Amino acid sequence: MITGWKLDGDVLTSPSGTKVTIRDVLAERFAAINGQIDLASEAWRGWRIRQQFLIPPGQKIGHGLHVERLRFLAKHVRWERD
Repeated sequence: MITGWKLDGDVLTSPSGTKVTIRDVLAERFAAINGQIDLASEAWRGWRIRQQFLIPPGQKIGHGLHVERLRFLAKHVRWERD
């Protein structure tokens, strides 16, 4: 598992305790790819994307989650549901 990050069902908890669903993360990632990202919304207040990392509020890039890990987690959630 990724140090400090926890996955419970489809809820991802950052090292600082911030929770977000995998579905929300993926929706934002796809929006970013399509140039439609909006991290200013209430649900994403404080979150940042730097390079290939999703960074929770109040954390540095070293505590961010790499996009490849997001893909792995998304597959994991899909496998559990199938």
